[in-house]
Amino acid sequence: MSGGGVISGTPSTAGTFSFTVRAVNTAGSDTRDLSIVIEPAAVEPAIITTTLPAGIEGTAYSQTLSASGTTPITWTLDSGSLPDGLTLDSGGVISGTPTAADTFNFTVMAANAAGSDTRDLSIVIEPAAVEPTITTTTLPAGIEGIAYSEILSASGTTPITWSLDSGSLPDGLTLDNTGLISGTPSAEGTFNFTVRAANTAGSNTIDLSIVIEPAAVEPTITTITLPAGIEGIAYSETLSASGTTPITWSLDSGSLPDGLSLSEDGAIYGIPTAAGTFNFTVSAANTAGSDTGALSIVISAVPGGDIIMTNPQYFSNKDEAAAKMPDISADNLDVNAEGNVVISRTTAETIAGMLLEANSYVEVTALPVFEAEVESGKIAAVRLPVSGSQLGVGYPEDILLLKIISSGTGEFMEYAAAEADYDDGKFTLLAKGSEIPYTDSINPGAEYDLMVFIRDGGRFDLDKIVNGAVVDPTAIVRREQKLQTGSDGGGSGGCNAVWGFLVFMGTVPLILRKKK
Repeated sequence: MSGGGVISGTPSTAGTFSFTVRAVNTAGSDTRDLSIVIEPAAVEPAIITTTLPAGIEGTAYSQTLSASGTTPITWTLDSGSLPDGLTLDSGGVISGTPTAADTFNFTVMAANAAGSDTRDLSIVIEPAAVEPTITTTTLPAGIEGIAYSEILSASGTTPITWSLDSGSLPDGLTLDNTGLISGTPSAEGTFNFTVRAANTAGSNTIDLSIVIEPAAVEPTITTITLPAGIEGIAYSETLSASGTTPITWSLDSGSLPDGLSLSEDGAIYGIPTAAGTFNFTVSAANTAGSDTGALSIVISAVPGGDIIMTNPQYFSNKDEAAAKMPDISADNLDVNAEGNVVISRTTAETIAGMLLEANSYVEVTALPVFEAEVESGKIAAVRLPVSGSQLGVGYPEDILLLKIISSGTGEFMEYAAAEADYDDGKFTLLAKGSEIPYTDSINPGAEYDLMVFIRDGGRFDLDKIVNGAVVDPTAIVRREQKLQTGSDGGGSGGCNAVWGFLVFMGTVPLILRKKK
């Protein structure tokens, strides 16, 4: 300190320094205790903030930047741009309401007396929140006593919080805030309720319902017997059981007939390849349990020992069909509306007229000419679909099956009422899907199969040779026979209609109907 009272110099140490000064003149002196605080040297700023939280378009935003160093620190935007609607004040506060969604990159500066620091930062502004729209409109049914779980869904800005707005969920089920309906329902019934989905932008509700089905009932097999089958002839039978569906079937023990299988739906199907009695046990199972049943199927040997089930192939070209039948020319053939070759109506009606009574009138409906492959020299069993209205008779034994032999001749085939009667040149009637001869009254609205038996190279095989194939035409004939009544007792003449049914078999099938 100078004599003039000036304290000066450059402090080199921070701290508080206490001392006493004296002032003297000619009149005397005075003293005073004083102190000087020496502050630490100023430290330049070091920005601490490294990231900034995202904002939402249209929602107020405020975030304060931080830095170490000697205060006061002044903040400024050094480069880049803040989100539209936000500003940075000198105290380091970024605030405002963003007006556009995007990612905004910028650099801030923090400065004090000792220097400055800069930091690159960014703020992501998310689009404005969109209120929820619930997209779940239906919920699957549940089963009493069986665990249930289903998640509700909605569009809109996440997070979305779910709640039960009104009504009641099924007993045992709950709805959590993520939209999961779960639990184990303890009572059956239909439960109606309303759910709400909410976010920061708003909320949405929807009416829903859940049907809880009764607790599953374990199966009880109701099939106790199965029909017999025939070796080489397609077999199909469906097992049945009571209880809650779906029911899954399986073979529990034993063996099905060779060539047959059991599907999970309970269908026993296939073509048996060996005769015998086959004993087995089936199992029917569902979610509640299972049941077993002992069954058996008897497969009979092929009647006649050499009958083989085979499928017909139809002709579409008259010349190709005629080439297979030396005694029938293409002039005696036509092509029907379905594109299949058939015997011409004129040919069929002429043959039918020669074989029936002179006062009978016939009408013919042709069935397609077919060829069927069979083991050489064996009898082919061929199924031909017909309707009850085409047959036009009351019972199968009334059917007259006419086999066309040549362009001008034919003969009737013999009806087989039982499997033991199957043989070359015979036919039987089967209900759709059945392998057993049909013996009940014929329903005009039902569908049937005529099964015909033709030996390869036999008299009904129109290709005339043993070659592993049979070629035959068929036709169904209905006749009306008018019988004159007497005139005794003053009555006038009249007629009674007597109906018979004929099916023509040959390379081409036909159906004959009456002409009134």
